[in-house]
Amino acid sequence: MEINQVSGLNVPDSTTRAQFSDGSSAEEFKGILSFLRTPPALSKFRCTHSCAGTLDIRECRTIILQALVGQDLGITSASTLYSGWLFQHYERLMAKFLSTTLAGALNLDVSSTLNLLPLYRILAVIARELCSSQASIHTAAIKVQTMLSGQAATDEVLTLEYYQCIFVFVSWLTMLYVAADNPQPGMFQLQLPGSETARRAGSRIPQSITWHHLRCDIIESRENMAYLSIQHLMYQFGNFVPPPCRQLNKPARDLYEDYIISTNLDYHTLSKVGHISIEWVDALSLHLEFHERSSVLRMFPFPSFCALLTQSETQTTFLSNLVVASGRQSQADDSIIASDLGECPYSVDFLLEILLTYRIIFAQNKNSRTGFQNIKPPEILDPLLEALCSSSWIKSRYSAQLDLVDLKPMYSALSDFPLLGKRILALHDYMNAQNPSDIRTLWYDRRDVLRFYTFWAVFFVGGMSILLSAVQLGLTSVQVSQGIQAAKASKGA
Repeated sequence: MEINQVSGLNVPDSTTRAQFSDGSSAEEFKGILSFLRTPPALSKFRCTHSCAGTLDIRECRTIILQALVGQDLGITSASTLYSGWLFQHYERLMAKFLSTTLAGALNLDVSSTLNLLPLYRILAVIARELCSSQASIHTAAIKVQTMLSGQAATDEVLTLEYYQCIFVFVSWLTMLYVAADNPQPGMFQLQLPGSETARRAGSRIPQSITWHHLRCDIIESRENMAYLSIQHLMYQFGNFVPPPCRQLNKPARDLYEDYIISTNLDYHTLSKVGHISIEWVDALSLHLEFHERSSVLRMFPFPSFCALLTQSETQTTFLSNLVVASGRQSQADDSIIASDLGECPYSVDFLLEILLTYRIIFAQNKNSRTGFQNIKPPEILDPLLEALCSSSWIKSRYSAQLDLVDLKPMYSALSDFPLLGKRILALHDYMNAQNPSDIRTLWYDRRDVLRFYTFWAVFFVGGMSILLSAVQLGLTSVQVSQGIQAAKASKGA
């Protein structure tokens, strides 16, 4: 596919040569692309309703992909490989969104849930806006409203419900959090699996160690939270940046304490010995968050999203540019060792660490791979998730695109998982503290192979010895009984 540079964006060359179905020209298409790149206050271009209609779904997808991967990159075959499932996921979310009362705030002309083009155009506008370091819910809302109405938007037309809609769309694009489908009036609200049940039950137990708060007033103390940059807005809910394994001002753990034994983390051991269940949650910030009270391990079900972002030519990614400022502020006391951008949260190296965790948990042995088939997400299944959790990874088409470390029996949290290692160590330490309390769990516990075979060898050999001794005692008793009877018989004769 030929690529042409238009207003700083790579678009199919055929797009700039042809006219669109509604009669609009290629010049109008250049205009809307220029609008998407430049804030309305700085742009001399006035987007009309006809001009906004020139973006079709294919072009919107191109803009979204280039925002995620990098605006200076073309859409490569690798990007296409990982993005196929992404738009299926978006369309499922769009159809669900259109059925909520919140969708009415946008006043979209949508005749049916199958007409998703207006939402695609909104996502394209927001995706370009999120590439700015000063992006906020308010600036994104201004651009969306300008695109939809065909004239410069003002603050007066933006309602709290409008801000809530933009907050939902940002969650789709970043996948850092899950926005509530029906938030409380006047609030930005996150949603956890089971959080509504816990709230109704009046539970005071925190449902997440990452998301400290699930709700945030849009207007708080006369300050509009929609005006905050995205990274500072996310900081209102908690720390979306997982703490790194290495920190400057804390003493290092003992050398051997930082080693991770892979058999402690495979799904078969987690479920049978640790009695841990997997909870799939569409939030990358919650990946490998372990809720010890409920024995729930949360995992992100879309590794293709991580793989898509790793196609960036630099270590920085779409997400790292959004959250790095929040991470530095929230961890002022626990400084991140970040001598280069590769050690920033949500960088390419960070995302590769996430991809490797799927292999460690599910692909190590047959029992874990079989267990994955029983718990895999019931809705749209990411094809990369299936490949990572199967035994045929080396033969799959994905292995050539991703540079993942080969599976091995032991890992170092410091060298193999410098950014995600703290969460892995928390799960590893929990499993180290688990001691089987019944025969069934003892049979499943194969974390220490030598101890497993030693125990069962003693069990079976000792059991057979006891059984043979019992049989011998029985036979001896029979012989004694028969001898006594024979003596009585001969005495009576």
